[in-house]
Amino acid sequence: MIKPLHRVLGCGLLLLLSVGSLSAQDPVTKRVALGITYSGGARPGMIVIGSPGLDSIRRIIERDLLVNSDHYEPAIVPDSTSASQLSIDGLKGLGIRWGVLLLPAAAGVQVKLYNLLTGDQVQDVTRLLDTSGSGDGRLGIHQVSDEIQAWTGEGIGIAATRILLKIRRDQDDRIWRVDSDGQNLVPVTRAGPLYMAPAWSPDGERIAYSEYSDGAWTLWVQTLRSGTRNRVQSKNNTFPAFSPNGKNLAFARDGEKGSNIYVVDVSGTICCEGVLNPTRFADNNRPAYSPDGQRIAFVTNRAGSRQVWVMDQDGSLPSVLIIPETGSGNAGAPAWSPNGSTIAFAKDVAGGGRQVYLYSIGSGRETMLTATGRNDYPSWAPDSRHVVLKTNRSGREQLWIFDTVTGANRLLPTPGAATYPAWSPVLSTTNSRSGGPS
Repeated sequence: MIKPLHRVLGCGLLLLLSVGSLSAQDPVTKRVALGITYSGGARPGMIVIGSPGLDSIRRIIERDLLVNSDHYEPAIVPDSTSASQLSIDGLKGLGIRWGVLLLPAAAGVQVKLYNLLTGDQVQDVTRLLDTSGSGDGRLGIHQVSDEIQAWTGEGIGIAATRILLKIRRDQDDRIWRVDSDGQNLVPVTRAGPLYMAPAWSPDGERIAYSEYSDGAWTLWVQTLRSGTRNRVQSKNNTFPAFSPNGKNLAFARDGEKGSNIYVVDVSGTICCEGVLNPTRFADNNRPAYSPDGQRIAFVTNRAGSRQVWVMDQDGSLPSVLIIPETGSGNAGAPAWSPNGSTIAFAKDVAGGGRQVYLYSIGSGRETMLTATGRNDYPSWAPDSRHVVLKTNRSGREQLWIFDTVTGANRLLPTPGAATYPAWSPVLSTTNSRSGGPS
């Protein structure tokens, strides 16, 4: 039942969101704050209110929705605003659409959503959350953020996701995972060997990666919850990509006459098969499945410069998709958006540099996403709107997240040199934990 806002909140709650709370947590995001009044056509405004004791949860939800989602405008309240102005009547008068209220409950945390334009209560649920806001317990809080986004009609949220990446720091070269807001960085592979190009399974339960040991790149599949892993293929195999049904892995295998794309079942019990007719001394690598599993994009230099091609999933009908402009060098690192409409890829540009572009499947148009530094290895969020990529724009290799709609971007801070990002599907608490490899 929809309830009037003033009957639930009363008139004495103070707004806990302030200019300082957002700016302190989001020093690098480029955005324009519209302030206390929202004009027509702007993103809907939102404020998050939390009872004492729920500050950690409130801050995480604020960051998820008001900074990282790019769907809402944060309500910025001047320091001079008095408590009386932040009464329910005052909130309704600001022209802000959404209000989120967090309250302690016997069974966890009560989460309420209000339409501040009408004064109606839209949603009221109770969730069991870790009030410390740390460790793997953060995922449950991120899930609440995604629920709130869905309640407001803004589509798929990306808060309850994680990003795999490789970090090089001194002699340490491992694969790690980090929450989408840049917190909770945890190693998922052992120290010692070299690693490259991790990939998520569609269910978020497993990852695949290449490990360099005994003089060759070996392909492994690791279950995150238990840490157990299985050797799938040896013989210099790199750039694994799960099929959308999770049953197969496409990957590149290097040989004396070049490299070719192969496919193997994930268990490794069925012999792998080459899916692309090899071209003598050509390199074919970086396979990327389309969301429906019917096609595979890949990189090849069979025509001279490195281009992005596409083929049917069985290797038939290979054809060129993206050809670099004359004098601009090579294209590579294709990544298919989850909705199937766009391929992100990296391309050398005339005059130096390497930028990430978006290729529209429908129109064939290319749009530049980055314009500074050397950028590579784009990976899509589940919302088909955000892209994480590697860039050296800050002076060293780090990961940045871009909103392809507004152009807003933010640093995903990590120690050392970060590369090979891979964005997970939306995760649940059952696949949130990760043990080390056994």
